Amino acid sequence: MLLKYLQCFLIFAKIGVCAFGGGYSMLPLLQGELVAKRHWLSEEELTDRFALAQCQPGPLAINISVLISADRYGVFGGICGALGMTTPSFLIILVVALLMENFASVPVVIHALNGIKVVVAALVMYSTYTMAKSGIKNIATAIIFLAAMVVLALDLVNPILIILAAAAAGLAMGLIKKKRGRRDSQ
Repeated sequence: MLLKYLQCFLIFAKIGVCAFGGGYSMLPLLQGELVAKRHWLSEEELTDRFALAQCQPGPLAINISVLISADRYGVFGGICGALGMTTPSFLIILVVALLMENFASVPVVIHALNGIKVVVAALVMYSTYTMAKSGIKNIATAIIFLAAMVVLALDLVNPILIILAAAAAGLAMGLIKKKRGRRDSQ
């Protein structure tokens, strides 16, 4: 019994130790570990939970770890998942904070951090590609995706408003589809 909670902690600790750059950069790690390797979730289920975690207040990494682990192992599993996800970051930040003052201007450290930034950007782009692949199902969802990308790129509207507008558009599409279904059956 206790072993499953330890396993949950260690799985999310493994993801947490590699999740430089925040929540979006960890999506490929979640896909590899929880979809491909362990088969805890399908690709679509992971995308759904990721979207739900984004809508909740708080850090994305903690939200997604709690959603997945609590769903699998209950409340205590959710706690173990959250602790697993955050413990490596806490320890890394603690060590970096202790050492950074002495090494912040060392060229090797500066170059290493620049290299990490580039990889984080690649991970975020890969996550975007994967989520778009599973989320864009038709022309309407492609239009929502493209519109959101343009509005985000131009920094015209708060991202929360974009999420709400996309949810409203999705609801409208569902209602239209439902009405068409009723008409077709009559």
